[in-house]
Amino acid sequence: YDTSDYDGRFWMDHSSFKPMKISRRKRCCSCKDLIKINTDTIEFYYYRSTTSDVEERIYGETKPLASSFMCEECSGLYLALEEVGYGCLDIEQPMKDYVAEYNDMLEDEKEWEKEWEKEHD
Repeated sequence: YDTSDYDGRFWMDHSSFKPMKISRRKRCCSCKDLIKINTDTIEFYYYRSTTSDVEERIYGETKPLASSFMCEECSGLYLALEEVGYGCLDIEQPMKDYVAEYNDMLEDEKEWEKEWEKEHD
């Protein structure tokens, strides 16, 4: 891949639900609401590909960056979507939009099943 096609920033993993223990409030990476300190969140660990030999010697192939946090509501939606196999989620997009898209997909599937049953009865 060519890192010039994007900023090279990616997240590789996330924590379990835990209180956000930092000195000031942060915005939810998904809905952009402010998260209060000590509120349960999921922390997403960001990295980027190293851009020089010096960085690579210090950090390896990936350099850690500042984490992002997802509020409790969006985290619950994210985990539910992940559990049902609705993959390739961009954590910087509103999880409510993904839920609406998933529900639309389920409705379309139910309509298709009804039509199929009518044709094959």
